[in-house]
Amino acid sequence: MAISAYARSQERLPLDLTGVCQYRDESVDGWKRPIHYEASPDGTVALTSYGKDAKPGGTGEDADIVAVFLTRGPDGNWLPEPQWLTAPLDMLTSSQPASK
Repeated sequence: MAISAYARSQERLPLDLTGVCQYRDESVDGWKRPIHYEASPDGTVALTSYGKDAKPGGTGEDADIVAVFLTRGPDGNWLPEPQWLTAPLDMLTSSQPASK
């Protein structure tokens, strides 16, 4: 994943998705709106699409799609691959987070 690769090479998470995504389609949702990116100091990253209506919350096609992953391990070192806590498909098929 581009965000994790950037973090390992730059020793920090990107401030936004600009320049991290190789193709413009990687930084927009299915409705061609920018994906909301949020990074925490502990290395947790959240990517959010606000659904068809572009508003927080909603149901069906208007529901938010959220993916959350870790980029740092418990020792503080960058992980070679992201550790998914909640992947987008999990949000569509279940109300429970992905297994750790």
